Amino acid sequence: MKSFYASIDHDKLPTQVARHVTSRPMMNLLVQYMRRTVEYGGTFREVSCGITAGCCLSPLMGAFHLHDLDVAMTTRHSGCFYIRYMDDILIMAPSRWKLRRAIAAMNRELAALGLRQHPDKITIGPIARGFDFLGYHHAPTGLRLSAVTVKRHQEKLTRLYEPYHRQLRAYRNGWGGQSTIPGRHDAAWAYLNKRPVVTSHEDITQLLKVYQRRFYRWASGGLETCGKNYLPV
Repeated sequence: MKSFYASIDHDKLPTQVARHVTSRPMMNLLVQYMRRTVEYGGTFREVSCGITAGCCLSPLMGAFHLHDLDVAMTTRHSGCFYIRYMDDILIMAPSRWKLRRAIAAMNRELAALGLRQHPDKITIGPIARGFDFLGYHHAPTGLRLSAVTVKRHQEKLTRLYEPYHRQLRAYRNGWGGQSTIPGRHDAAWAYLNKRPVVTSHEDITQLLKVYQRRFYRWASGGLETCGKNYLPV
C-alpha cells in the first residue's frame, strides 16, 4: 500500500478499535496518540491524518485498521489464498477470473478505508514465473533473497564503508588506537559485536565480508531445507 501509516483515518480507526476496547480512558489515550502535535524547524502543526511509523503501538493499530479487509477477503473469496503481513498482501487464485474478482474486492475495501495500492509495488502473473514477498523470491525452483533485498544490502554495505574509512584516515593521522565508531548503537557493533580496529583497506574489506556472511546466515534462517537457494544468483 502507498503511505499506509500516513493514510490512516483518525475518524475510522477509533471506531474500529472501539469494537474490541470498551475502556474510555484507553480510548482517550488512543485519540491523543493519533491527534498529536509535531514540531519541525520551529514550526508546530497538528497531525490530522496518519499515525507515527516508528511507534511500537503503530503495528497493532495498523492491524485494527485492516481487520475489515482481512475478514472480507477470507470470507467472501474462499477459493483464493489470501495472506497479509502489515501492508504487504499476497493473493493467489486458481484462475485469472477469480484473481481479478479478488483484486477488485480488495480495491473496494481499501478505498473504503481511504487507502490505495502502491503503483510501483504490484506484481500480477503466473506463480510458475515466481514472485517477491517479504524480501524473498518465491519460485518453483526454491526460495532465495529477492533482487531488491540484495540491492538494499549492498547499499547498506556502502554506507558502512564510510565510518570505517574515516577511522582509517584517523589512524594514519596519528590516532592512538581506540575505535572512532561511537557506541553500541552503531551498525558495526550490532553485526560484529565488537569495536573493530581499522589500520588498512584490507581490514575494511574483511569487516565488510564478515558483515555480509552474517547477513546471509540471518537471511537463511529457517530455510535449511532449501540448501543454498537462498543465496542471490
